[in-house]
Amino acid sequence: MKMVLKLVASILCVMMLSFHIQERVSATEGGTKTTVDRYQYGDNYLTGKTTPNAIVAFADWGVPNNWKSKYMHYAKADSNGNFKLFSLNFSSGQTLELDTYDQNGTKLSSNKVYVFKESFTSLDPIYDTSQELTGKTVKNTKVEVMKDGKVIASGTFNDAIHLKLPALTAGTFLTVKMTTGSNIDVYKKIVNPKKISLIPTTKWSKSVKGQTGIPYAKIVFKNQKSSEVLQSMTADGDGNFELSVDKNKIQTLDQSKFQVMEPSYDNALHETTFRIRSTAPTIDPFTQLSTSVSGTATPESRIHILDGEGKIIGEGQADSNGVYDVPVSKLIGGDLITVKSFMADNPSETDQSQEDVQKVFVEEIDDSSDTINGMSTFGNQAVVEVQSDSANNTIKAMSKLSASTTKKKFGPFNITPGKDFKLKTGKLQQGSKVTITLQSGKRKVALPAFTVKKVVTSPLAASQVKVANNKGKNDTVTIKGIKKQSVIKVFKQSSGGKVIAQQTASSSNMTISLKQLGQTSGTLYISMKESGLKEGNRVPIRYQGEKSDALKTNQVNINNLKNKNDVITVSKMKKKDVIKVYSTSGKLLATSKPSNSSSIKLYVKQVGTKSGKVYVTRSSDKMLESGKQAISFKGEPSAALKSNQINIVNNKKKKDVITVSKLTKQDVIKIYQPSGKLIGKSTASKGKVVKVTFKQLGAKGGKLYFTVTGKGMSESSSKTVKVFKAERK
Repeated sequence: MKMVLKLVASILCVMMLSFHIQERVSATEGGTKTTVDRYQYGDNYLTGKTTPNAIVAFADWGVPNNWKSKYMHYAKADSNGNFKLFSLNFSSGQTLELDTYDQNGTKLSSNKVYVFKESFTSLDPIYDTSQELTGKTVKNTKVEVMKDGKVIASGTFNDAIHLKLPALTAGTFLTVKMTTGSNIDVYKKIVNPKKISLIPTTKWSKSVKGQTGIPYAKIVFKNQKSSEVLQSMTADGDGNFELSVDKNKIQTLDQSKFQVMEPSYDNALHETTFRIRSTAPTIDPFTQLSTSVSGTATPESRIHILDGEGKIIGEGQADSNGVYDVPVSKLIGGDLITVKSFMADNPSETDQSQEDVQKVFVEEIDDSSDTINGMSTFGNQAVVEVQSDSANNTIKAMSKLSASTTKKKFGPFNITPGKDFKLKTGKLQQGSKVTITLQSGKRKVALPAFTVKKVVTSPLAASQVKVANNKGKNDTVTIKGIKKQSVIKVFKQSSGGKVIAQQTASSSNMTISLKQLGQTSGTLYISMKESGLKEGNRVPIRYQGEKSDALKTNQVNINNLKNKNDVITVSKMKKKDVIKVYSTSGKLLATSKPSNSSSIKLYVKQVGTKSGKVYVTRSSDKMLESGKQAISFKGEPSAALKSNQINIVNNKKKKDVITVSKLTKQDVIKIYQPSGKLIGKSTASKGKVVKVTFKQLGAKGGKLYFTVTGKGMSESSSKTVKVFKAERK
């Protein structure tokens, strides 16, 4: 990254931190007036107005270091006199002293600032890494976050506040408006830094550099006791800085106060002691399995790795951040390794550190064990990370999911240096990559990745197995796509139990014959053992029941009713039988609930007006649907004859004649005596009229009963009565 550096004279850049305060000047000299806005508990900064470019400072008499220490927080007003003074940790109800100075250190005014109590809400600090406002409030509180007077985030909350914010740099001044009913509170919040870091610096370093995350932040080094500014500069637009130094300057900066200030009002947001670290390199833990030695050293310094005999086994260089990672090979457990560091332009001045090669042993990891066993002379904890590829053979056999990589962590596990460890992970998939990280406090070492070895046969996929539960003959289990000499075992239990069938494959497909699994559905558990591998896990395979027994025609009765639902009655049923009724075209007309008695009735809107047939099936509990049984039914009752369709002529000394008219071809007319005896029957074979003759109906008058049966229909349910007269005299 290219950094634009802007070095400025120390005293001019941070005049606010090094001016000479004249305590004897009157607070009202020059008529200067500083005004302050409301300040309440929870605010991060105080706003107000004073003389342009003046210095404002909170006084704190509780720090007895020297007289200047009474001023805790400083800020510089802008060219219009507006200021924002960073502050923290004041208590509500407290009265603070605010002093104002010009740039020459002359006191211009003094103010009392009262800290008001907060209202319903408490807000947590905002950081440049969080992008969220959090806190606590009361029901139905509207939260608005504003920057430069514009709302950048808002939401309504009832208890916990979790409001997403856009990315903000440290030093950004915000106001948070909280509206609860008619109550309004406004908090002043600043974005705090968490991205500030300094690259380790030694007496060999050519520069002091780091990052702040604050564009154009002001960087200041000053004497701890006198507050004299030793060096200052401005960070670039990304908040990075680099200050070129020589040996004399680096010694001057050692043990100085390091401050990072936001660029608008010169508020110090971060403060720490700058210390020159040793030129001796640090060494990260490593083992005889490690392929490199890493750590930190002076940035850009040369690195030599030497074995116990002083032989160089690796060479490299620390990067611009002081990090090195030098490849090595054939490390020996217990050997003393030396890491030597020096600058290229002064190879005679060196520094070094030493570290033992830690001994570690890990047993081969395979897919049959649920524990990783080993030993290490380093670490009191171990963490296991497993990376599995769903495209490996095991997963392919168990699912049809697309390939993807998943990571899972186990631990941390407590271990004892120099003693065996057992890390329980559960069984791992063949081909998975296993990384074990050993750690002791903040020091840790990751062992090279281990690959889980395949020793267990991959389980069968359900799609490879087909079970046929036959009726009246042996059942079969057919398995496809397996290796020759694979041994298949069939169980009725998921674990334990007896093998009910076992067979060795002579080809890629095989069929196992079983005497009888039973009439109902169930589950088989099938394992496979390939040659040279252990037996794999049992796979559950569901199978269907046999076909249910078909219904007999005498078990089904159909009542084809007119102008209401038809009724189908099925008798001699088994408990939980389910009956289905289909039309001749295959359409499902009705399905019963599982029966809880020996008979059941199904209601169908219409099986048909004329006679016909339907198909009825039975599905017994845990069995397949039976074959379809054809059941015939009669047509609906024909419409009764009307009296005016019938004419009876009762002749004397000749045959009597009954005429029925307005018929349909193939209508069947039946004539009954009042006693119910059928005395005549005729079919309309031609036209719409039938004539029936009788030798004698009787000399006296009387009445007869008539029915009609249309083609494909039932006999009319009601009889039509027709009265006839006596013979003529």
